[in-house]
Amino acid sequence: MEPNVVTVSFKVSRELEAKLNQAISGRYTSLSEGCRSILDDWVAEGETKMEKKDLIPFKEWSQERIEAGVKHCTSRHKRYPKDPRVEWISPKLPWWFIREYLWKPEGAYSPDELQGVINSIYKREVPEDERFYVHFGKFKKER
Repeated sequence: MEPNVVTVSFKVSRELEAKLNQAISGRYTSLSEGCRSILDDWVAEGETKMEKKDLIPFKEWSQERIEAGVKHCTSRHKRYPKDPRVEWISPKLPWWFIREYLWKPEGAYSPDELQGVINSIYKREVPEDERFYVHFGKFKKER
């Protein structure tokens, strides 16, 4: 008879992820000790207060595209790992790659439109080699 398997998925910090890996690799002397330590940390993480600076801010152009359901990612110089709307953050990618391959999930109708939007945000011509973290997630407010 095969054992029942339950898969649980939730966001964790790097520190908690390290503890999970330690538990899996056998660092803890008993499974209950490892689970208790991990769960205590996970609960403590959930109790941290969300601050406005933890949320990705969006300009009007992006808000319109989010509400239209066509914007699924956003490129930023800094990471926003605490934003609950973010599901995954890429490593830093060069702007040329984002413009050429991610213009549609960014909510633009063309690579040229996306270039114009980012130039207006930064009030300068954003060069091809400038790097950004791309945040993928569900940014539309649920009603």
